[in-house]
Amino acid sequence: MTPEISVFLFDHRDGVERAVIFSQYPQYSCATTGSIPKNIKFSLIERWATHPLLAKVFAERIKEKLDVFDPEVRDDVVILFTAHSLPLKAVSRGDTYPHEVAATVANTMLQLNVKNPYRLVWQSKAYAKQGRKNLLLVPIAFVNEHIETLHELDIEYCHDIAKEAGITRIERAATPNAHPTFISALADIVVQHLAGQEKVSKQFLTRCPHCVSERCHKSKEFFKELCAGDVTIDTNNIKSQESQLNVK
Repeated sequence: MTPEISVFLFDHRDGVERAVIFSQYPQYSCATTGSIPKNIKFSLIERWATHPLLAKVFAERIKEKLDVFDPEVRDDVVILFTAHSLPLKAVSRGDTYPHEVAATVANTMLQLNVKNPYRLVWQSKAYAKQGRKNLLLVPIAFVNEHIETLHELDIEYCHDIAKEAGITRIERAATPNAHPTFISALADIVVQHLAGQEKVSKQFLTRCPHCVSERCHKSKEFFKELCAGDVTIDTNNIKSQESQLNVK
């Protein structure tokens, strides 16, 4: 939790009456959070993998990079949608993340409307060694630049592995960042959420079929109570947070 978020959560004296917890991972995977004060009305946006404007901004980012390839090879560039893999045990327990990432990929390709071959790969180095000479990496599970895109993809994949595998050209599509289409997507998601009646989705509250994680159970119960307004305030915790953050 960043200091700025903590300040908001624990020093809400500006008349805030409604707060929306908006995960910036479009695709959902099991996660948890901490305690939050009660007297703000909270609701949760935990997944938005199939929003049309999300697919549109990824398609626009891909087009930007496809255009840098020579025209004679452009249609043969392999588009590799890359995302972090989950442990096999998490997938076997029913985590929806792989399906949600695949849904984002499918919607993006519909928006893109090109003939290029494409694959969804789980941050794997193997595909770069199969003889294809022109590749375009798309970090489909990230919406902003950070160490994993700027170092792991740009340096380890696009430079080191490309050189080792004899790839002619490898590019990496930019993440949405502050692209106007992405900002419109976020705004639309929040507007639709506020207009609806669902504070926390039934999909989120449903545990994976073979889930054995007590943390997952507690997380879902926490959000259920939080969005129902049943979370009690730990005033000692608030004062401790204020002291640590020098909140006046």
